[in-house]
Amino acid sequence: MKSVLLFSYPTGDISNLAAKWHIWEMLREKLPELTHSECEDGFEVLNLLDTEHDTLPSLYEGRTIVVIGETGREALGLPKILLHPFMFRGVEWRQLPHPIGGYQWYSDRSCRDLAVLLLHELYLRGNPNGKTV
Repeated sequence: MKSVLLFSYPTGDISNLAAKWHIWEMLREKLPELTHSECEDGFEVLNLLDTEHDTLPSLYEGRTIVVIGETGREALGLPKILLHPFMFRGVEWRQLPHPIGGYQWYSDRSCRDLAVLLLHELYLRGNPNGKTV
């Protein structure tokens, strides 16, 4: 089942496009032949601003939601726990800094490598017949 990438951005905000591009670039570190389209097909992408916060756990029970950025984490009232999974109301939550605002975090090679591993694992989980390393 596809994991959910949860962003928080105003409609038409270019930072969302840039963030998706950075996620694709990170996945290409493990899957060099992965196309942008395949990357986008590998995840369900939601905008927190277009979503009822209280309905997320019931709609996505049993799935993984990756909250991208601090804004979404704060809006959902989640504790700040980067990378590590934690269960809350039937959902496995993961958190990553926003690729645009968290550039310093991603500049640390060990942090970036952990993000790449997480995204790769979740991509493969949602695409069992997709490309592999």
